[in-house]
Amino acid sequence: MILSDIARGSRPAAGVEALPRLREAAPDVPVIFYVGEMTPDRVAPKGSAGITDSPDRLLHLVLDALERG
Repeated sequence: MILSDIARGSRPAAGVEALPRLREAAPDVPVIFYVGEMTPDRVAPKGSAGITDSPDRLLHLVLDALERG
């Protein structure tokens, strides 16, 4: 399992940009994005196991990914 932020330093989409390489290298490894703030237009990137800014929701996403794996 990979937990990642979407933004890194001055690159606001660095995590999403890395997702295709992660999928290629490890197609069965779940990738979950944990962000500082969710906005109504922010959705889970295609190929990820989810996105959240809530610790409770993060726990649920992690447990769900582990259960599926």
